[in-house]
Amino acid sequence: MLVRRFVPDTYRQPSNLSTNEDTPVKLANGPRHYCVEPPSLSTLVWSSGLESDTGKGDRAYAVVKHSWCEEKHQRVEADLLAQCKDDFGIPHHHYSFCPNDTRGEPVSTARFLPAEGEPLEEFHWQIRDDSQVPSHPQSRTLWIHVTKLVGRSLVHSKTPWDLHIAIGHGMLGWLSMLLKGFLHRDISIGNVLMLDPPITTKPFESETPAVEQLMAQPPLEDDDQRRVHEDELARHAELLVQTIKEVGPLDKCHGFVIDGDMAARLEGYFTSRKTEARYGTYEFMSANLLHNLWSSKRYLHSPIDNLESFYYTAQWAAAFNDGARGEKYDGNKIQRFRKLITGSANERYRARGMVRDDLFPDSVSVSEEYGLFFTRALVILSPWTQNLATIGRDWRRAMNQIGALDDGDKEEHLARNFLIFAYRGVGEYFQLLHQHRTSLQGVA
Repeated sequence: MLVRRFVPDTYRQPSNLSTNEDTPVKLANGPRHYCVEPPSLSTLVWSSGLESDTGKGDRAYAVVKHSWCEEKHQRVEADLLAQCKDDFGIPHHHYSFCPNDTRGEPVSTARFLPAEGEPLEEFHWQIRDDSQVPSHPQSRTLWIHVTKLVGRSLVHSKTPWDLHIAIGHGMLGWLSMLLKGFLHRDISIGNVLMLDPPITTKPFESETPAVEQLMAQPPLEDDDQRRVHEDELARHAELLVQTIKEVGPLDKCHGFVIDGDMAARLEGYFTSRKTEARYGTYEFMSANLLHNLWSSKRYLHSPIDNLESFYYTAQWAAAFNDGARGEKYDGNKIQRFRKLITGSANERYRARGMVRDDLFPDSVSVSEEYGLFFTRALVILSPWTQNLATIGRDWRRAMNQIGALDDGDKEEHLARNFLIFAYRGVGEYFQLLHQHRTSLQGVA
């Protein structure tokens, strides 16, 4: 099970890092000779010796991320970044590679693990009384990913509009990943960053979904159902593109998604019969994912889970905001709300219910008790959680219908529904942005 816990007091923003703060990295004669002494888990912002491609003498930046990857997933993030490269809402990929140590061997934990035939229990660290000796040792290999965009945490948003437009642009990056055949399974406050100031980039492109090309199944026997899917997919895609234009031109990017080390390839994803580990950061995982966290049954991590994680990310950023004056609002009620969203699954469920039913963005008392930023952010958060409840019910209905199909038809149905609900979820969010743009942009 690969579940992270987010610790806000120890989280270091990428924009606050420098090459002088952490120095395990040495570059010599290109990436193939990259050595790490010793291996580091941190993310660095490196600018030494780099020049931008503007021709104006500007300094360019490279974000160097170190990731310890499971053997079966070690190339997923590298392939995701390479295929998405400079898409809108993506961190703009330079290159990825597996570094060698001083002996010329890939940096891996394998050297510290028991050799074949050695008793595992002699190497197992009994952290808890109920912890079990694994059936086999898990080897991890170090991968280095070098990207371009340097972001800041969403908690530093200066206005609710800055927060919500950055979330929206991050959602477009997530959708681009899905269109390229990857499902990001760790949307969180640490993995959705804002660009302040925004940067010029190529606009979002709503292309013919690449996921359909991954399906090697024969055509559905029910051609009418295929046409229904195609019409619904086209309708949601067109609506999203139109709504994006109404929100404003996408000549500048305000936010992007990072860290694809928990992503899944969609090729073969729908036909796998094995029980997948649950992926994500605990405080931002969907309610259904948390409910199935300890289940032995297979759980299909879906776009609905990611859409819910985007909501929890925005809610967290609004509650912990310190962007306007560099300090958080510390009224008693907002402090209690922060404890709820950092607590158990039931406590977080209570907090979301408060946003949906009890906290009103035009209430003077709410503004005094929770702070102006959080209160104005409710303009989007309150109706958004209602939209997510509706789309979640529709998703469960669609999954029940798919469950009754023959195995040969399930794959294409699942692939198409992944795209339909992804476009729908992002489109509904941008409709909220369009509806409340004027009021949000008017809040200082």
